[in-house]
Amino acid sequence: MTLKSLIYKYDSEQIVKRLIELYPDQEPEGYFDVLRELLHLPSKKSNLKILVEELGDVYDKKDYVHVSGKDKKGVIWAIEFIDWKEWLEMEFTQDSLDYFSELDLVCHCLWEMTFCGYSNREVKKETFKLFNMIREYTK
Repeated sequence: MTLKSLIYKYDSEQIVKRLIELYPDQEPEGYFDVLRELLHLPSKKSNLKILVEELGDVYDKKDYVHVSGKDKKGVIWAIEFIDWKEWLEMEFTQDSLDYFSELDLVCHCLWEMTFCGYSNREVKKETFKLFNMIREYTK
């Protein structure tokens, strides 16, 4: 099951309502724009699967949901800077599907995807800035 298939399965109102329940500090308007963009964006093959898991933080003793990518070798990757076209074609790990509802999986992914902006273009700009900072630092 891919992120794209789950986004198409649920109504935008359902998704945003649940996202705000999970992340009450978020503004719903931005997520309606994100969903509109995702529904019209072409998708692109990915070699990663989406891993959504609940983890405990040893410092503040709280649980939180962590979204990452998992490759075929089992290596875990940060994916907040990945092009949204690729996110759409990512399948979920079986553990993620077993632990979370489909609607919650969509919401956790949307929260992670928008960490750097509320459009694919904004995320690409932030990625470009990051690469430039790394390039400058490593000269």
